[in-house]
Amino acid sequence: AHQGQSAASARALLEQALRSGDSALLEEVLAVRKASVIEATIAQLPAELLRPLLAALADRAQSQPSRAMELCGWLQLLLTTHTAYFLALPQLHAILSPLYQTIDHRLGSSKVLLKLAGRLQLLHSHIEANAQRAAAGESALAGPLLVYQDDDADDDDDADGRTPPDEPGAADVDGVLDYEEEEEEGDEDEDGDEDEDDEDDEGLERAMTQRERQT
Repeated sequence: AHQGQSAASARALLEQALRSGDSALLEEVLAVRKASVIEATIAQLPAELLRPLLAALADRAQSQPSRAMELCGWLQLLLTTHTAYFLALPQLHAILSPLYQTIDHRLGSSKVLLKLAGRLQLLHSHIEANAQRAAAGESALAGPLLVYQDDDADDDDDADGRTPPDEPGAADVDGVLDYEEEEEEGDEDEDGDEDEDDEDDEGLERAMTQRERQT
């Protein structure tokens, strides 16, 4: 695959390689390094080929740790573009655990690998949380990954959750982290509103006291 290759042709070759198990053809596609082509290729890939692609990337990174940096672009864009799909995948833990260990051993001072490791760790924590809920008799995928609490909402709305919007059908991990920061800022604003309410109550009490004295 040449660097000038279009996303459409790269996607066609990638799909053919994954369906036929053609390792040589897959290596040709994985030679693409241009982020925009990789992202568009992954976005157009059929859902049934996402797990085989992740498994192929993970297997190569584990069997040849020196290629971890080389494959990092594909891994990162695959996980961030289709996060929602992978979080619902039962085999994700078995695929990501050894991959995370491989990358963790080769982190060094690489910012790229550090960023990918952070994404893998976050996904891994969600998997463990789902497993704990399943062990407690709940469905592992019954609820949202993050629940947005709104003090002004009705009780019936307390169980509702929403993940930060980024792209339709996919949750971006960076978006999740940014969304958590927005929630913290929202909590600070609510505290400020409560202080203002207390001041209003005190002012009302003073006014009532003055009125009683006048009468």
